Amino acid sequence: MYDTAIAGEDLILADGLTHLFGQAECSACGSTFALADWFEAENSPAQPIDPIVPRTDRSS
Repeated sequence: MYDTAIAGEDLILADGLTHLFGQAECSACGSTFALADWFEAENSPAQPIDPIVPRTDRSS
């Protein structure tokens, strides 16, 4: 993707791609992490959606 962005003369996109697929360091604790993994975790649903089966109270 980087090479395609360079070929299309989109230097801002090319630069952004190098950051998206790289590593970052947490400023609070200093741990390193993959940006793509972080982005996926931040933008994935928290839990699966159950549109058909109604919730049932089974507490009794």
